[in-house]
Amino acid sequence: MKIKKISAVVMTAAVLAAAAPITSALPNPLSVTASAETAKKYNPGNVFYYGGYGEIGDNWGFSDNKNSFDSYFECTVKSNGTLKISGWSFWDGIPRVEMFDTTFYKKSLTIPSQIGEYTVSEIGLPDDKSSPLAAQKVVIPETIETIGTNTFCNWFYLEEVEFAGNSKLKTIGKWAFWNCRSLKSITIPASVETIETCAFANNVAKDNEKYPLKGKWQRKIGEYEEFDFTNTFSLTSVKFAEGSKLKVIDQWAFQKQPKLKSIVLPNSLEKIAAYTFHRCENLTEINVPKNVNEIGVNAFNGATSEDGKTSALAKITVDKDNPNFKSVDGIVFSKDGKTIVSYPPAKSGDKYEIPSEVNQIAENAFTNAHNLTSITIPEGVTEILDDTFWGCSSLKKIKLPSTLKTIGARAFGKTAFTDLTVPESVTAIDAHAFDSAALKTIYGKAGSYAETFAKENGYAFKEGTAPESDDTDTTNTFTDPNGAADVQVIANPNAIPKEAVFSVKYDDANSNDSRVAYNLSFTYNGADYEPTETVTVKIPVPITMRDIADTLKVYHLQDGKFVSMNAKVEDGWLVFDTDHFSTYVVTAEELETVAPGGSESTSGSGSTGNPNTGVALAIAPVLLAGAAVVVLKKRK
Repeated sequence: MKIKKISAVVMTAAVLAAAAPITSALPNPLSVTASAETAKKYNPGNVFYYGGYGEIGDNWGFSDNKNSFDSYFECTVKSNGTLKISGWSFWDGIPRVEMFDTTFYKKSLTIPSQIGEYTVSEIGLPDDKSSPLAAQKVVIPETIETIGTNTFCNWFYLEEVEFAGNSKLKTIGKWAFWNCRSLKSITIPASVETIETCAFANNVAKDNEKYPLKGKWQRKIGEYEEFDFTNTFSLTSVKFAEGSKLKVIDQWAFQKQPKLKSIVLPNSLEKIAAYTFHRCENLTEINVPKNVNEIGVNAFNGATSEDGKTSALAKITVDKDNPNFKSVDGIVFSKDGKTIVSYPPAKSGDKYEIPSEVNQIAENAFTNAHNLTSITIPEGVTEILDDTFWGCSSLKKIKLPSTLKTIGARAFGKTAFTDLTVPESVTAIDAHAFDSAALKTIYGKAGSYAETFAKENGYAFKEGTAPESDDTDTTNTFTDPNGAADVQVIANPNAIPKEAVFSVKYDDANSNDSRVAYNLSFTYNGADYEPTETVTVKIPVPITMRDIADTLKVYHLQDGKFVSMNAKVEDGWLVFDTDHFSTYVVTAEELETVAPGGSESTSGSGSTGNPNTGVALAIAPVLLAGAAVVVLKKRK
């Protein structure tokens, strides 16, 4: 019978597993030490194999030929005389996992610090090899200075990484912990200087064909295990050891970690690269340490849900001693105040006038600022760079300066304004400047570039300036000042006073593992306040419920009874109308309901549990995608 071979990385896991204390009966092959004569013949640059014959752990030694062994490590002698382990094989690729514990990937795996007389200073994988499953815990010795590309890529079950207290680790390489879907927390050793591209990232799209997030994987010959990590994200805590020497966090390093809510970056940090916190939609606040001299494109503004509509990042703080940047009201500027660098995507307030001293707006500076309805750009600004206002989905009014010359690609993509006045000074607009935007009519001087652009790109053109919007239709945007969640209320001025204070609280008493409940409320002049007009409430589908979004319902808890809100699922949101703020429950259950006011009763087909059981929902903040948007509108 032909036995299918499995990945060389799985083989490695099996060999390394032998080094871990799985059973006392198995020898530790990594404890074997070669003779001095054998070790001396390998010079820097030489590749050799350290392996054994027969049962794992038997007759381990060195050879120039991997075919000399049934099992081996591929080793390269570095210029400093230490080893890089970059390849391995286990019994010539035959999956003899049953020799050990068949669930070895759920055990602790210890990386060797020595092979023979050589110190192991680097681990990695050849080419793009990687393996799902693997260990639940990995112990990395003090000798390791580099964790190379893909080392623990797709180790879906990895929950914990333990570093030696006196670790010498300097570099965490590209994709080193990519798709480690069960990794809950990690403390980066003080010695680490660089975290490279996608080091702790997860897939954004379903682009992993070789090792898909859902399927089967062989545990032993003839036996497979089902696994599904499609919507599994576990990383809630990233800490940096005291005395951290970290200098660089490279691009996409923490991409798509939706459970990561806070991170305190060390003072040693100098560079925060592009898209560092991309898709970290529940990150509420972030700091820019005093030594940071570079902030990459979209480093913070990408901290949203995949559709760009949900974010918790309402504030960015900059160390007061930073010589390059400063923060004003949670917004990042250059130290001299002439460049606006990053406007937090969930910052409260619907109108913003960029300070007059600003003459440059950084690329992506306002990306995904979904609360903004109006923006004024000061005189002196000459260009709007690519993607600057991309995803400002509520932006209905914008005033461009007479000094403006160019507008870049997607600069106003996915915005809501339908009319725009383009100054005569503008001489270049990218053809994709208004991709997916609501723009219909461009106003300007006849014969100007504005007219040329409009006609060449399918927009209506009118001479003059765009009409001012009706002030009676101007809305006010409210957010929870305590930042409990990214909750917004957009209201007509006569519906809720601008001075009213909005708050949202997770309602643990009315939640359990299948329900998420929270309370929405307003206060005005120290008293509770209810809207004078109908409210359209939008609640984002909880992350872990996205697969069942179409089955979700929203109930209003009224006098101890449930009232169905007849919510609809629209583009990732649960949408319903109401004229009252109180407790609302999101669930897939069919609950026993009463009509509004309790005059009639109807029955659901599912659970009829008491909402006042007092069952606490410990995971409610995790289940929520991080936002509820409440929109007030006039009654029709």
